[in-house]
Amino acid sequence: MYTNSTILWQVTDLQEFFYTDLKPGVHFIALNYHLSDVIEKLQWAQAHDDECRQIAQNAYEYATRFTDENIACYWKHLLTEYAALLNFKSQLTSEFAQSKFAPPPNTFRYMLKRLEYPCTQEPWSAYTPSA
Repeated sequence: MYTNSTILWQVTDLQEFFYTDLKPGVHFIALNYHLSDVIEKLQWAQAHDDECRQIAQNAYEYATRFTDENIACYWKHLLTEYAALLNFKSQLTSEFAQSKFAPPPNTFRYMLKRLEYPCTQEPWSAYTPSA
């Protein structure tokens, strides 16, 4: 979506958290699961240049909401609210830090640094569905 190009998107059951915000014909051109309509959709796109430019612009504008600052704010709010629900204090044990499940060594340092940034937006605003 950051390419500012029209996206041809294969419909699938797989979901990311933001997929419900995206609308066919607004943010992408939908292709059916078996791709049997790809020629038809490509022909439509070639004949509707202005509409495709607008679809690409809509997708790009949607994608620009996902900046590093917005993502850090999202995680900060999410983890703060989650931590408030816990009835124990969580901590990273050295045993876990050395396990195969632990992230690379500098990951936590990077994440903590990102969480120090002040959030200049309302919680979740970058992830609220657009109209």
